[in-house]
Amino acid sequence: MGEIGEYWEENKAYKKRKLERRKNNPPKQRCFDWMITSGISYAKNRSSFKTYRHIRPVTLSSGTGARVIGVGSVELKVPRSPDNPEVNTLILDDVLHIPGAICNGFSPQLLGGSTSFGDPLQGYDDDKQPSYYATTFCGLWRLVLNGNPEGETQLAEARRNGSKLSLSVYINEEDEEHIFGN
Repeated sequence: MGEIGEYWEENKAYKKRKLERRKNNPPKQRCFDWMITSGISYAKNRSSFKTYRHIRPVTLSSGTGARVIGVGSVELKVPRSPDNPEVNTLILDDVLHIPGAICNGFSPQLLGGSTSFGDPLQGYDDDKQPSYYATTFCGLWRLVLNGNPEGETQLAEARRNGSKLSLSVYINEEDEEHIFGN
């Protein structure tokens, strides 16, 4: 067989391996678990971001060891309360992209307003109007998203395995300088 024939044989074998890899490793679904946390907000999937800026990877030195690879803004469409299905858009700025996170983290104190820790947890804007709410999931508060989208979740499995979860992420001044360039 000549060079051209060998090339096409190799190309055919490559495509077959690539197809087999896709079958065995389906693409990951987006995570829609936005858990109520403190500290800074973060997202697991790049597809969650409305605006995005890739950064040189930073491993947080503030205790979590989380690896941040980008930062941007996220828009979340949420019902205002269980009794008011009117859709509100929460705009989260300076959200960290942490692909290794078990879920997304929503830090309500960064929005302002106030939070009532009842059942469900209810967030209010500065005018004391309901702006979002959260219900319990795996023993933690999860933000209710409009349309209740479903995707990949690792929280239930982590809880079943007895994992201790610390979802809040904090950054120190050094991390902040590396991430935001301040």
